[in-house]
Amino acid sequence: MAPEGLWATAGDKVVLLDAEDGTEKLSFTGSSRDVSGVFFDGKYLWLSDRINDRIVAALPDGTIFGAFPSPGPYPAGLVRQGEVLWVLDFEKRMLFAVDIAFSKEPFYLGE
Repeated sequence: MAPEGLWATAGDKVVLLDAEDGTEKLSFTGSSRDVSGVFFDGKYLWLSDRINDRIVAALPDGTIFGAFPSPGPYPAGLVRQGEVLWVLDFEKRMLFAVDIAFSKEPFYLGE
């Protein structure tokens, strides 16, 4: 069962807060020293890593299982709608639609 609450970021931390009183339910260290956005789609966490200009896919326990380059230089906000991940770029002031349909072949981009 997926954890319930409000996901937030604070520097290098990704935290799950209790929606009623704001207490921290769990936390983990993100993919860089500045994780600027988080979106939980009910199964996966999508993290915007502005230091490395990439989008990171993780499980709610913090296990990172994928990453790909951000479409802009300063990814700040994220939301998933079906097989599209919408990425807001702070620097370019643009909203990008990224196709995230999972393929049958695994891929890996960089470290």
